[in-house]
Amino acid sequence: MNPRTKEVAESTAWLHLENDTTIGRLAVVTNGVPEIFPVNFAVDGRTIVFRTTVGTKLHELTLYSSVVFEADRWEEKAGWSVIVHGEARVFDDDAEIQRAGELLEIPWQTDVEAEFVRIIPSEITCRSTNFGTEHWEGETPTWWR
Repeated sequence: MNPRTKEVAESTAWLHLENDTTIGRLAVVTNGVPEIFPVNFAVDGRTIVFRTTVGTKLHELTLYSSVVFEADRWEEKAGWSVIVHGEARVFDDDAEIQRAGELLEIPWQTDVEAEFVRIIPSEITCRSTNFGTEHWEGETPTWWR
């Protein structure tokens, strides 16, 4: 691995997801071809929740629940990326739907027929990268540590 890139603890990965971004990307396979969809998301416990409309993404999730989710943040000198492998399931409980609606302040999808989806992680990894000339020396953003 590049000396400017380091693996970050899972607990830090969850902190990044909870505090540092609300937009991620969901990767699914559609007709044998990988597809990536932007989603706004929230963390609920140690799961990822998002909202989507009826269409390709939701259809594929009902056929194949195995997904990959990625969120990141980049600045001039540093950045991080979290990758979550897991199983996605569409909510079917009214209390879960209400809670997810409260967590997702500004939904990417606002259609009345939107569904809420939860990703239950099987693996989560996080890497941080330093773009400066120093190798993890000197000032770095507080969210970086």
